[in-house]
Amino acid sequence: MNSRDLKSLLSATALGSAWLFAMPAGAQEYLNTQTRVIAAGVSDDGSVVIANTDPTDGTPTRHGVVWTEATGFTPLGGVARGILQKMDVQGISGDGSVFTGSALNSVLETEPYGSRTYRWTAAGGFQDLGSLGSNNSSGLGISADGNVIVGSADDMNGRLRAMRWTEAGGMQSLGSLDELEASAVAYATSGDGAVAVGVSSGSNAPNQRAFSWTDSTGMTALETLGAGHSYAFDVSYDGRVIAGSSDLGGHQVAVRWQDGVISTLGQTERGSIARAVSGNGQVLVGDIDPPNYPSGFRWDETSGLVTVEAWLRSSGVSILDGSTYTAAATNCDGSVIVGKTSPVFRPPFLVSDLYIARGNGTGPSTCSYVTDTSGGDNSGGDNAGGGDNAGGGDGSGGDNSGGGDNAGGGDSSGGDNSGGGDNAGGGDNSGGGGGMGLITLTDLNATLGHAAVTNATTVNSVGLLLNGAGSRPLDRRAPAQRNIAWINGDLGRDDHGARDGSVALGELGVGRNFGAVQINGALGITGNRQNSAFGGITDALSTYAKLEAIGQLYPTNAGGLWGVLTGTALTGSADITRNYVANGGLIASSAGKTDLSGFGIRGRLQWENMVSHFSPFVEGSHARGCMDGYTETGGAFPASFNKLCDSTTQARIGFDARVPVSEKVSVIGTLEAVHRFQESGSNVTGEVIGLGAFELAAAPYQQDWVRAAIGAEATFGDMTFSIVGNVTSSGETTSSWLAASVRTTF
Repeated sequence: MNSRDLKSLLSATALGSAWLFAMPAGAQEYLNTQTRVIAAGVSDDGSVVIANTDPTDGTPTRHGVVWTEATGFTPLGGVARGILQKMDVQGISGDGSVFTGSALNSVLETEPYGSRTYRWTAAGGFQDLGSLGSNNSSGLGISADGNVIVGSADDMNGRLRAMRWTEAGGMQSLGSLDELEASAVAYATSGDGAVAVGVSSGSNAPNQRAFSWTDSTGMTALETLGAGHSYAFDVSYDGRVIAGSSDLGGHQVAVRWQDGVISTLGQTERGSIARAVSGNGQVLVGDIDPPNYPSGFRWDETSGLVTVEAWLRSSGVSILDGSTYTAAATNCDGSVIVGKTSPVFRPPFLVSDLYIARGNGTGPSTCSYVTDTSGGDNSGGDNAGGGDNAGGGDGSGGDNSGGGDNAGGGDSSGGDNSGGGDNAGGGDNSGGGGGMGLITLTDLNATLGHAAVTNATTVNSVGLLLNGAGSRPLDRRAPAQRNIAWINGDLGRDDHGARDGSVALGELGVGRNFGAVQINGALGITGNRQNSAFGGITDALSTYAKLEAIGQLYPTNAGGLWGVLTGTALTGSADITRNYVANGGLIASSAGKTDLSGFGIRGRLQWENMVSHFSPFVEGSHARGCMDGYTETGGAFPASFNKLCDSTTQARIGFDARVPVSEKVSVIGTLEAVHRFQESGSNVTGEVIGLGAFELAAAPYQQDWVRAAIGAEATFGDMTFSIVGNVTSSGETTSSWLAASVRTTF
């Protein structure tokens, strides 16, 4: 169900470092150590999250932001932060396209001054929904179909009233429970908005009472377990099951109202609160107090009240106790739960992270938004379980995360899907088709960007063909009307920036000097291994073919001007194992296999021995590498990655050197400066299976670097042996490699 006000679900100090690379620069201000972000709702399929900044940096206002995998956190409607731009977001429709909250008139561009409820869509922007006679109102919940909004508003006498808004009727008060009511708030509404639930506060004990509302009955008090306070926070899509809490023995106990009849969830000894109910009404989630530590719980008629961790274990997942702190929202069949993890101290805050848990669902996995007025019993029973996390009605209510449809997806062609170990849970039949388990958004995002690194190794392997084994092309000349053959090998490291890998290459080539031009051809194999987070590995193995033409453009006694044109093509495959933290700290693995392809072309002008022993050159090259789409298998949260291609266009200027030290031995070397014209690579797109689509913005490239090489060359008759060490400054290239070559003329 859609969340109404999920307090303290999400903290930027927990998410900031992991999300920054996937966010537009303008959104980064929402994720820094000075500004926390508190989640307020999630769409049915988990692909859209709404949240509000909770600044500690002197800015006195909260600000509504929207998160998707594609954009990270961005301000709702593009509204910039500011003292006159106060705007929060509290409700989200089932499909994630309609939002509600409250905003100042300066944001709504209406008069008079005040903070009023709005309805926002991409097509219509902010729509001012008015108030009940004053200038202040707050939208706190929205129907799954996006057409009904509930919340609170001050009337003309300054009294806070529960309200409901529709396009046809405008904003209307839901009335009052009795003449002693001091205020009332509606927190949630059913799928089509026909039922609203909330809390009424009175001047006599009990001060706070749970209520439900329909157009035919008006506001009616819900049953309680005793004479104490009660709270209603969420309602199923059909309007028949309500989640909340009621006082029993001096503490709040999680309860469930079905067709108006109250029942506990079985656990009454400890404080607990039910914060959300599944769309089909058969699952409730919430928080339960210690004995050991607070945790999130899940209830259904068969299993009773169990911790989220215990539910995941019953779904076949290995998970550590103490992984969850709350359970704040669930989807249609209770197969996806979101909440916050146990808090840890990250100065200057005690912070939690947002988690997504996926396991076995209960009942129908698709939900109608239509309210059921039959009064029959079609959902689960009552007492069977436990409870949690003391009550008190701060209005935190339910919300709908994950599950449902798989947005985005993309090209999953290109290679068969190999398995992948998983020591942190797995399974099937959960949350829209992915594996089962628990993961935080921090850990989820941190692992998805590895595909960009994999693609970078593909492009770099083409570059190494041209500028590693293909470096110093004039060394591969044969005397006129004679032939040359060579064997080259390169072995190096690729660990600039976030990369951590190794590169190897072997090549066999032949050429013939026809007089005016020499034609060379070569076949080779290249391998790349990239190490990723938590022991993940990407192994890429490719074969390539290379064709090269060398001709003298302007002769001199010392050598003259030479032109070189080189082309290469590559094909191969990659085995990818993506490891990530899941299930409270265990390592899960998802794996896939895909195909690689690439090509490169280079043109070089080089003046041999322009200065004695030194041959300066200028060069331009272009390479493009592609990794076909693939779908992972195994693990709690496998993903599907779309086809990814990246290009590199480079300009080089430098010189080769050969300084004889004896009749047979020379010292050889190269020094060059390189500029890459692309400022960044391609975005990584795909979907986390069962959760929704993602698009990770590519990190900016380091466009300039320097390469230096030095080695030795020895000639014995028609055979020449060489070995050269290469290093580069930080950039988009292999960081260091050793090149060895044997060539002979005949």
